[in-house]
Amino acid sequence: MKSWFGSFVVTLLFSLCTSSVNADAVRVIAAGDSITDGYAYQRMRLQRALDTVSIDCTAMHAAYSGRKAQDFINEGGINATLDKDPDVILLMLGTNDALRASFSAPDTYFDDYTLAMSSIFEAVHAFTNTRGESPEIILLNLIPVIDKPALPGSVNIDFANQAIEAFNTWLEQQAQQHGYSLFDTYTLITSQPDWQDMYNDGIHLWGDDERGYDLMADQLAQQVETVMLPEPIAASSLMILLATTRLRQR
Repeated sequence: MKSWFGSFVVTLLFSLCTSSVNADAVRVIAAGDSITDGYAYQRMRLQRALDTVSIDCTAMHAAYSGRKAQDFINEGGINATLDKDPDVILLMLGTNDALRASFSAPDTYFDDYTLAMSSIFEAVHAFTNTRGESPEIILLNLIPVIDKPALPGSVNIDFANQAIEAFNTWLEQQAQQHGYSLFDTYTLITSQPDWQDMYNDGIHLWGDDERGYDLMADQLAQQVETVMLPEPIAASSLMILLATTRLRQR
């Protein structure tokens, strides 16, 4: 006759094997600017993409068009993000910081950006959702600015892309330092055939049937799945549990 310990192990193993089926949807919020609005909210892209993965997810967004990282804080973006009680935050800010850097803060733009982003990180670290956990951050790096007729004439493209490269290097460092998952938006977009056709105005990805935003949503959904799926029980741990069960039953 099986002991209580054997029954416990069987129950535990069953629980581990079925833990990807969660009654409560994973709450995913996309936080950022108008590029975030494009991949996350318009046409329900992010929700439709999340509906294809193996975990139940609810997509939300806090997107503030034209805003720099500090604007996102000042106008309540971080509070709106955390008020939605997220499990995962998709964070993408910095394009507007780069666009305005050449004429608004050519000497301080990098420090201004990194200070604001660090404040956002700290706010997330200090937050605990109603499941008793700190949200996972998936940090998106930035796509380049390109020369298109609709690009505002005040934008210094070379300076903006220099700023974007500096921001992306810093974002990668922050992901490594804090254990965030980094989403390489830059490579995703620029590695596509005829990638510049995806831009409609040199900044946003409304061109080419909005293919760029579709790509972002689809790949982000897969990254959310990777981040949130529990790690499978190791084979060695399984053997130890089964061996212990047999010993207890003797």
